[in-house]
Amino acid sequence: MLVKLMLALLVGCPGPVDGEGAVGGVVGEPSPVDVEPPVDPAEPGSSDDAAQPAQVSDADLEALVRGNNAFAFDLYRAAASGEDDLVLSPASVSVAMAMTWAGARGRTAEQMAEALHFELPQERLHPAMARLRSDLLDEVAGVELAVANRLWGQQGAAFLDPFLAVTRDSYGAQTVEADFAGDPEGVRADINRWVDEQTRHRIPDLLQPGTIEPLTRLVLANAIAFEGQWKFKFPAERTQPAPFTRTDGSQVQAPLMQVKLPTALYQGEGFQVLALPYQGDEVEMVVVLPEQHDGLAALEARVDGDTLQTWLGEATTGDVVVWLPRFEIAAGLSLVDAMQSLGMKEAFGMGADLSGMNGRQDLYISAAVHRAFVDVDEEGTEAAAATAVVVGRKSARPRLPQVRADHPFLFLVRHRATGSILFAGRLMDPT
Repeated sequence: MLVKLMLALLVGCPGPVDGEGAVGGVVGEPSPVDVEPPVDPAEPGSSDDAAQPAQVSDADLEALVRGNNAFAFDLYRAAASGEDDLVLSPASVSVAMAMTWAGARGRTAEQMAEALHFELPQERLHPAMARLRSDLLDEVAGVELAVANRLWGQQGAAFLDPFLAVTRDSYGAQTVEADFAGDPEGVRADINRWVDEQTRHRIPDLLQPGTIEPLTRLVLANAIAFEGQWKFKFPAERTQPAPFTRTDGSQVQAPLMQVKLPTALYQGEGFQVLALPYQGDEVEMVVVLPEQHDGLAALEARVDGDTLQTWLGEATTGDVVVWLPRFEIAAGLSLVDAMQSLGMKEAFGMGADLSGMNGRQDLYISAAVHRAFVDVDEEGTEAAAATAVVVGRKSARPRLPQVRADHPFLFLVRHRATGSILFAGRLMDPT
């Protein structure tokens, strides 16, 4: 099963205004750079160069991961309202927002850094992102993880060299040519084709009609692909229908998988934390399970990156009998509300300063959406996610321990070597 996580970031730079030519640099700014000729947008990875990881200290990498994980739980809590199932990819959102941050300035950049928990300055964070990407892509038998970034730029427009250099050198994102002004729907179809290919047809129509407008001038896209087979698979013959108790106490029948395996388990007061390794032991699913069927909300309020690290550090390894539902979740949310609730307000308003992209203070984020999908079965895990951020002109919008997950729980897909949280979600109702 191939997991594809897709994140598309749409940046709408203004077209010419009365008496002006195409967008370019300003006096005192570095020279702008024109975009490259177009490539086939449907060919996966065809526009992506390998990011070049600079010499980055372990301390900077740890600071980046610590901040990314803090943001992961902030975003999860901002999105986890009501009683619905949820899945999202904070890692992908962090990458897309980091590329956007490369073009932010002033108070806009400060608010973004605070909301995203970016502890490092720009000149150190972007290289750290390149090293993290390189570390994540180390080959491990039984697990596939791939990352791709791409930019589409308006033909004839120009963007500042420092901005394009960051996205190219730290994120491996080549900028290719598009005609937003003359054929916005055609470009939308091209981007959707690329997203569809990168997500293995899990997200075929990310950008809805009208999302790309003639005033759009730049699209940044990020894709993360993950395929994980369990190290200890759940025997299919042991999967049986069993009651799953929802938060309100009602029950539904769900296919409950069962296996005995040696793994790490932390027994907290009123909850359990279980690590389910994928092949190669580099990536794991972490299940955070409250003891009571209505205990997830209180547990969600407690957990963050530091507490999770503490719990996993204090876990003991031994044989555990595990029951886990076979489940599939598809979910979507507005990132505008979520990010504003985390303090990133200015980027969405008339005071936004994204002048690092084009040398002018006339851009703001008008929309941001995120969609994700996860499928967990006896063999392993498949997931996909897509995000779009639209930026436009300011005038524009005692026995063997047992873990029986038969009631709502939190789950995470985590890269062990770096501690990076790749996916986060909750299961409220497996039916």
